Amino acid sequence: MSARLSAPGPQEKRFAAYIEGLATAAGHQDRHGPVKDYCKGLLLPGERKSIDRATLEFIAEAVRDGKLVIPISLKLPLSEAAEAQAAAEKGGVGKILLVP
Repeated sequence: MSARLSAPGPQEKRFAAYIEGLATAAGHQDRHGPVKDYCKGLLLPGERKSIDRATLEFIAEAVRDGKLVIPISLKLPLSEAAEAQAAAEKGGVGKILLVP
């Protein structure tokens, strides 16, 4: 594995914070490492990966219970999906929520 040549950028820092939030929501310290490893593994190159049902339920429960907050930066009606896509491609925007 190659050595890192630069400091983590803003996206890497946000991802690390997000993964840390998931690990914390997992509860016991013994679960932190496996949760982080699982999430990082989803980003590895190769064939499409998917989240298993148990993991998806775990994340949904953590969001429902307020243990994991997904920050929404921009909320737009579905009719403005093109504007949302343009904002996402431009960068600097967090999560975008399209609503009916």
